Amino acid sequence: MDRPESGDWLPMAEDTNIISVRQSFQNRKAEIPAELEIELLDTDVAAEPLDPEVFAGQVRRAVANVTGMAKTFADWTRLFMTRPNELPDWGQHIFQNAGGDPTIYYLHGYWKLAEDEAWVIETEVPDCEYWNFVLQNWWMESLDYERANIYINNHTGKLNDDGTLTIVVSSRNPGFGNWISTEGHAEGTALLRWVKSESHPLPTCKVVKI
Repeated sequence: MDRPESGDWLPMAEDTNIISVRQSFQNRKAEIPAELEIELLDTDVAAEPLDPEVFAGQVRRAVANVTGMAKTFADWTRLFMTRPNELPDWGQHIFQNAGGDPTIYYLHGYWKLAEDEAWVIETEVPDCEYWNFVLQNWWMESLDYERANIYINNHTGKLNDDGTLTIVVSSRNPGFGNWISTEGHAEGTALLRWVKSESHPLPTCKVVKI
């Protein structure tokens, strides 16, 4: 397709078969989710009956995609479990090769806490377009962000007087830092992202009694 006269444009190659869209929210309660539409420009294409062999191949590829995705996340979580309650740099190529956004610096971790323990994360905050921290389950799916405080970002997070950030993950409010609730879970994954950042500080992490 040729470039349109106005608007943003993403050119497609002959082998293009997927479009990924991400919307980052500063304040979910105040911001409006994007509404997207896909319009078929060539309306003269005649409908054709399904080819059984082609369709069978498409189903096999769909199954392989789901299986491969589940294996990727399971392998990542098992890797993160080798260094519990940390947020190290595992190597950005791991996530870029799986389709990660090249403008995002990913810090994944696995947390495991007792009822009377808190995971304290302290970090410098770089000059960046956006950052966020979120608690996830074993499959790296976000916990219930609509009902509980399981994430913060550069809009909701409160910085320390020296400009650093303290995040505290625990079952109950410890009374300091930015509290993130485990919501009844004893373990899971977590992610801290620096987006379009000039630097990529690595957090220091520790587990304390509360």
